[in-house]
Amino acid sequence: ISTNALNCGAGTWAQGWIVLSGAAGSAPIMAVGAQPTGTSLNEASNLTAVTFLSTGMVGAPAAFTLCDDRGATYARYVQVSLTGSIASSPTVGKDLNGNALTCP
Repeated sequence: ISTNALNCGAGTWAQGWIVLSGAAGSAPIMAVGAQPTGTSLNEASNLTAVTFLSTGMVGAPAAFTLCDDRGATYARYVQVSLTGSIASSPTVGKDLNGNALTCP
């Protein structure tokens, strides 16, 4: 999570995030700004970072739900597995297991 597009810090995923290479003192290689008003992006385990290891695996799996002002029926789901594989649900409003998503 990054609210200033320069450093990791406190906040929410909807406020923005950065991609770092992992080299000490390196500048972000990508920055994503805040999502539009009425949009939320939440991670199920309240992770504040997704760290890919040199093996391609991640330090902890993550599950993101992206919602906008249309509600859960139109929400999207993205999962990062422990092996580093990234998958999105093919069904709007559902997770990968077909369970209905909820939005704040």
